[in-house]
Amino acid sequence: MTVYVIQPPPKNRHGWSPDLSSAAEYGEIQFVFDDRDRVYALPGPSLFKARKIAAVFDCDKDYILWPNIGDPMALACFLLAMKDKDMPHCNFLYWNRKRNEDGTRDSHSGYYVPVKFNLKDVKVNDGLG
Repeated sequence: MTVYVIQPPPKNRHGWSPDLSSAAEYGEIQFVFDDRDRVYALPGPSLFKARKIAAVFDCDKDYILWPNIGDPMALACFLLAMKDKDMPHCNFLYWNRKRNEDGTRDSHSGYYVPVKFNLKDVKVNDGLG
């Protein structure tokens, strides 16, 4: 089992970055792109790199995690690479923030929740007119 993190999360202006260690309970952490990759600027080599990983992605055992910061084109590139595989579903890890006693969400603590997306029934134009 592997957790494919799209890109290492950069530190914010305060020096904080998300802790991905709890995602390791779902598999070994492996980064698709490193923090120097600029997918938007070099889409060809980035897609080649993403396709190499997508080729070994096991939809029943592996997960995708995008830490919601970094280059969003990296996520799009990886998903495009996975389109070439005829997968019935894809597993994502979603960060669910814990709630404080007053009901507000704590942005620094929480846990990952596995989410399975059924890819067989998705149509590109569903609901888009």
